[in-house]
Amino acid sequence: MAIIEAMIDLGLARSAERFEKILAAPDVIEALLVDIEETSLRFRPAQVLNLDGLAEAARNPEFAKIIERHTKAVRRMWSDFLRQAQEQGRVDCGLDPDATANILIALIDGSRALPIRNPKLDIRQNVEHLRTMLVRFLRPADAQGVAVKPRNQKAGRSLKLVGKR
Repeated sequence: MAIIEAMIDLGLARSAERFEKILAAPDVIEALLVDIEETSLRFRPAQVLNLDGLAEAARNPEFAKIIERHTKAVRRMWSDFLRQAQEQGRVDCGLDPDATANILIALIDGSRALPIRNPKLDIRQNVEHLRTMLVRFLRPADAQGVAVKPRNQKAGRSLKLVGKR
């Protein structure tokens, strides 16, 4: 377990460096999106480690404590990052940084699972949708600019819940 904890601590230090880099970027939301794409959607080791770690935590109470400590530290980094970006007027001040941190952690965990769930995933398309979500969620209302044009959708199409074999 000591080796795993040391690896986690190293990962936390790297995350702190990435947050500093993102915060220094001209557009924090765009820099955040690039980071998510590089470290989650296109980085297979992170995908596998994330899912394996969560699965092991569900089975192993000792490992669960390590994951909980890691998640608490990551959540604190996210909250601090969001507060700083809010102070700079680059993230919506109406958002609760702690609750927003939880949502972003879940979003990143989910984005890491996407390429495993769907190996033929169009990452570029998903990054564009993620961009729309992050801009709408994080950007201050007065900086939103032009509304995103909705995609044309066919009306009256039923949902397919189970595919036919």
